[in-house]
Amino acid sequence: MQNLSIVVRCFNRRNMVDDFLLNLRETLRNYEYEVVLVGGGDLDYENVVVTTEKDAIFDGLRNASGDLVCFIDVNLIDSLRFIPTMIGLIDEVDRDFDAAMTRKVKGNRFAGLKSKVSHKDFFENEFCLLKRNAVDAILSENAFSPDFLEREGFRIAWYEY
Repeated sequence: MQNLSIVVRCFNRRNMVDDFLLNLRETLRNYEYEVVLVGGGDLDYENVVVTTEKDAIFDGLRNASGDLVCFIDVNLIDSLRFIPTMIGLIDEVDRDFDAAMTRKVKGNRFAGLKSKVSHKDFFENEFCLLKRNAVDAILSENAFSPDFLEREGFRIAWYEY
């Protein structure tokens, strides 16, 4: 298992952070990881990055030191259970994936359609786990989307639920 960083976007959801961290600790009890909280100035925790919503992805990734980096919104507390599965998708020697991303398909009659969504919309509804090489590409180009990663030749494993 490589070093793992969990970057948590926390804007306007200060009241959810404690429950999120408790559930994260339980979910990842068999892993070593660091947590980087990204939000406004209202967070009183260790390892907080104060930034704007617009810059949250990039500032959070810049402060993550792990070989694997998970970027997730604090409101996705119920989706934490997917993280170990997603780690398994890309942290296997014989796999050639650079990223694992969630995609909700159950109960979504438009699941087959690709729509343009903002970074904010994506991370409020889905999350991703990235290898360091994908993080470095995102930071060097200051651009992120699943389409960006695919254009740059990174392989994405989709975890559909």
